[in-house]
Amino acid sequence: MKILSRLLPLALLVPLSACESTWYAARFAPAPLEVELRADGEPSAQARALLTVAGIRRADEGLPAQVVVRLRLDNLGESPLSLVPEGFDCVSGDLVSMGAPSLDQDPGQPLARGESRTWTISFPMPEGRTPEDLDWRGLNLKWTVAFGERRVTTGVTFERVWGDAYDPYWGAPYYGGVSVGVGMTVSSDS
Repeated sequence: MKILSRLLPLALLVPLSACESTWYAARFAPAPLEVELRADGEPSAQARALLTVAGIRRADEGLPAQVVVRLRLDNLGESPLSLVPEGFDCVSGDLVSMGAPSLDQDPGQPLARGESRTWTISFPMPEGRTPEDLDWRGLNLKWTVAFGERRVTTGVTFERVWGDAYDPYWGAPYYGGVSVGVGMTVSSDS
């Protein structure tokens, strides 16, 4: 009985600590998503992007809630490859654009053939909005790279993954199974 009386307070604290997660329970798929990048008419301009939506981080230590995405670029061609920081846009399922992104590191020098680099990009909630105000059934990400002077803009769509349990953070039931959909558009700027 003494052991039970000692363990009971600890057992009650475990669920409380789970409620204090740094992340909201929304997950997105596919993870990772692979995208081929090319500049039309330039066979030396080839690359690959791998993207994963890490999740939606709760507001913490003076930072607003934010969508966090990981992006890896691999240069597969001869043309130097650069990430264009001002080419990002992240849009929720109800077509609301997130705030201007911040990158965990400067894009740095262009990637030469065979080089890879990974960034974490954080998109804050739009001014006056919280995650509870937005539709998270889908998430669209647009970004731009440059092969030398030629820019290529790409957009992809992630869908929310639904599990088999009640979602305590979003107050909605999950529907069994996994729903995955990917849309992709690629445009080459002149």
